[in-house]
Amino acid sequence: MSARYREIQSGYADHMRLDYNDVMTSPAATLRRARISDIISLRTLFVHALDTDFMYFPSSYIKKVKKQHSVARLSVSLLKKQRIVLLALMNRRIVGYMVGSGHPDGVGEVYWLYVHPSERRQRLGSKLLQSAVQELRNQGMNSIKLMTHQSEEYYAKHGFESVGIYKIDGLEVTIMQLSLRGEKHD
Repeated sequence: MSARYREIQSGYADHMRLDYNDVMTSPAATLRRARISDIISLRTLFVHALDTDFMYFPSSYIKKVKKQHSVARLSVSLLKKQRIVLLALMNRRIVGYMVGSGHPDGVGEVYWLYVHPSERRQRLGSKLLQSAVQELRNQGMNSIKLMTHQSEEYYAKHGFESVGIYKIDGLEVTIMQLSLRGEKHD
């Protein structure tokens, strides 16, 4: 077992630290980095999200995404230094997640942000997104991009601006970007 794998498994990888020492707790929720032991629960919630909230995507795309995000592939993604997988937990149950990554060109990405409908309206999505922005800022990113369908207003409230339209299997999604230039890196 590699040292990197052991770091991820235990949840104490230094390069992955959050400003609040890897865990942020509110009276109702905890935010922390995903660990190997979380993968099956994360994958279960991920599939639930695809089958419910993201069902506006064509079925061919959902099938492809499920295959790309198998338990094995999600586990391997945790070993990548630039990958960020954050979880929102309520009573030790995963109720939300954010998956993103930094890239050598200085542009970070938020791939997925989801909170289970039963736990919404508690700002968990905002906390996950803010934590991701801080992580990507710490990685030295100049900007962050994401794609959304019908959630432009939500991301605009967090400082993202629309920069284009992209088609995924015929579905138009909005590309949004948050500039980090000129902001202080911690």
